[in-house]
This record gives sequence, structure tokens and C-alpha cells, in this order.
Amino acid sequence: MRRWAVMFLLSCIVMGLPGCMSAGSVPEDYYYRLPVVRADNKVVNGADRIAGNYAALVLQGKLAVHPLDMSGIYRERSLLYADSSTPLEIRRYYYRHWINDPVYLIQDHMVQYLQTTGVALHVGRYSEGKRFQYSLTGRLLGFERVVGAGHPEVVVRLELEFQSEAGAEPHFAPLIETYEERIGVEGESMHATVHAYSKALVGIYQRFLISLITSQQGATAKL
Repeated sequence: MRRWAVMFLLSCIVMGLPGCMSAGSVPEDYYYRLPVVRADNKVVNGADRIAGNYAALVLQGKLAVHPLDMSGIYRERSLLYADSSTPLEIRRYYYRHWINDPVYLIQDHMVQYLQTTGVALHVGRYSEGKRFQYSLTGRLLGFERVVGAGHPEVVVRLELEFQSEAGAEPHFAPLIETYEERIGVEGESMHATVHAYSKALVGIYQRFLISLITSQQGATAKL
């Protein structure tokens, strides 16, 4: 009898026979997307207060947003986390995934946001063969959920680089800066965590725009 039970169990494992185990014993996969975003007047008003005339920044041409450069575990679709007691150790959630590679999710998210700011006559995804006057590239340096000390928070760290292409008029000075945002999660759910990721990304976009305005005004003042 014991031998029959062992053979039956092995058959279930090898062939995946239905009915061998209850559905509840199989972990379910969950997939997440970033919410649709649009700029509000806060970034424009904040830029006005900090750096003067926001309208002077408007790029008279097309801005191409490239997919971010990512390496190692950040290229994977699994959501990542770190314990606050061991922040140098990054782990993955095995049944919690992004619906697409983060490199493309963040690119789309950034394009959505920048399109609504009026920062350029046109903002779109980079496509080889298409002409554009300005480019935005970058690297993803941190994109994880931190747990273990009170409510969880998300940490997003991006290096962004803005450049004017040859023949762009006006020709803006290049800018490269690294930004980090930490946003507390409103609750314990992964759904709330995804919203916190979106807020962190938007915070970085806003800081980037203000950096861009400030750098261009500084360059103009030196002329």
C-alpha cells in the first residue's frame, strides 16, 4: 500500500494530474502595472518658484525617452524587496510580478507624465530611425520595497541624462543627475505598494524638470 501511494504521488508530480492536489495548495501568481499618471500644476508652480519662468524651458522639438539601462536582478519582472535590517540584500517575491519588464514599464510611465507637462512640443518613446532633437536616457539603480521596520516603503533611484542632439534649436546644455525617492506605503498590500512606486517615480520626474530648468538658466546667465 505504501509503495502504491509513492508511485501515485510521483505520477502527480511528473504528469501534473488534475485532482491529485487541491487548487488551494498551488500558489497563485499576481501581476501588477503602474497606474496612468499625468502632471498637475504643482510641478509647474514649483518650477516657477524655484527657477523662474517654466515656459522658457519648453523644448521646440521632439523629446525621445529611451528605455532605462538596467542590469542584474532589476531586469527581472519579479517585484523585489529588502529587509531594513539587511538593506544590502535584495530578494524577490516569487509570485508577484510586473506585467512587463520594468525597463518598458518605467519608460511608458515617464512618457505619460512628460507628455502632460508641456515640456516639449512632442514627447515619445525612442524608436530607431525616427528623428528627434532631444533625448532622455538613464539607469535604474534601485527599485525595491523595504520591509521590517514599521510600515513598508519603496525606494526608487534613477540616474537621468538629458542631451540635445546635433542641430537642435535651441541647443540646451547636457544634464546628468541621480535622484532617489523614498515613499511610505499606505497600508500593507502590494496594490498600495505599486501606487507608492508611481508616486516615487513622479517625484523624480518633478525634480528632474526643476534641475533642467535651473541648469539651463545657469548656462544662459553665463553667456
